[in-house]
Amino acid sequence: MKHIVIKKGFYKHWKHDPNGPKGNCCYEVLNASHSKVRQALGTEKDEIVIVYRPLYPSFVYEAGKHWDHKKLEEFLKPVLPAFEGGTTERYALVIDPEEIKILTAIRDVMYADEPKEIILAIPE
Repeated sequence: MKHIVIKKGFYKHWKHDPNGPKGNCCYEVLNASHSKVRQALGTEKDEIVIVYRPLYPSFVYEAGKHWDHKKLEEFLKPVLPAFEGGTTERYALVIDPEEIKILTAIRDVMYADEPKEIILAIPE
């Protein structure tokens, strides 16, 4: 069995603009989730997703301060941005104490009144 360690904390997506608004394309990784996915011939595969919440007003935030997820493979997969010469991490852990302080403040404001119920808008 292979073990992968993903730290809980704040991450910047590779599209983060350091000159843009604070928190743009930033997320707080909360946990992982497992789900059995049915495959061909009736077999099942354990799918692992990373659960996170945005620190900017994304679709899932606007829908009810919901959380989002990304398949583990996609979360870990490096990207090759067209404007850079090599690959970069899709999500990079924020380790700078000043940035963590800023992102913590953003999180505390955005999720201060997080709903106690899950309210879903289901298209008919």
